[in-house]
Formats: sequence, structure tokens, C-alpha cells
Amino acid sequence: MKSLVIAFLLIQTVYGFTRAECVDAVNNGRASYAEKHQWANVNKLLYNIGMEKTLYEHIGVFNGCPRSTVISGKEYQIYTNMNDGEDGELEEYMETDIRNNSYGIPQSTVVACALTTCLENGKPILSVITDYV
Repeated sequence: MKSLVIAFLLIQTVYGFTRAECVDAVNNGRASYAEKHQWANVNKLLYNIGMEKTLYEHIGVFNGCPRSTVISGKEYQIYTNMNDGEDGELEEYMETDIRNNSYGIPQSTVVACALTTCLENGKPILSVITDYV
């Protein structure tokens, strides 16, 4: 687990991906989506470091190379491989996936993100978890 955390920190540095950038991008995307689709009660999400553990556990099931999918748990939703292994700006991924109704329901309150590297092909994998309340 320590190596996973170290790898995550290294990946953040390599790709310039921070928790603050993640939560800002998700919130900006949600705000845009809410305006276009008249979500009246959309919450601004806060970053929850504690949710990263659940996110990494699910990514690990796929050996770090999950396909694009939504995993619903009792208290969360996970969106894996949102960028389909393609390089690009975080905002691009967010805009595409907001159109696909990702990033939680209007009542979601917290988010966590992971940008990992698929060891099979070296491509970046962006995954996000939100609470499901």
C-alpha cells in the first residue's frame, strides 16, 4: 500500500495533477452541467482524502488498467478510466464525462480522484469517486 501511495504522488508530479485541480475541475464541470440541465440543488464538492482508499481498492481489482465504467456502491459511485487511457488536459476529461452524466448526483458532497498509469501499456488512467447520498 505504501508503494501505491508513493506511486500516486509521483504520478501527480509527472502529470501536474493535484487534488485541488481535480476538485476544481469536477466542480466547474458540475456547475456547467447544472446550469445547462437546470439542477437546482447541486452541491459544491469537497475533496475527501479518505475516499481515495476505496478508489484505489477498486482500481486494483483491474490490475491498474480498468476499462471505462461506473461502479455503484452503497455509499459511493466510482467512474474509472474516464479518459480512456488518452493523454490530455483534466478539463477535457471532465467536459466529456459531464456530458455522460458522471461525477455524482446533485446531492453528492465529496469527491476523490486518482490518476494512475496502466502497467500494461503505460497510458494514464483517470478515475473519480463521489459519495452517493
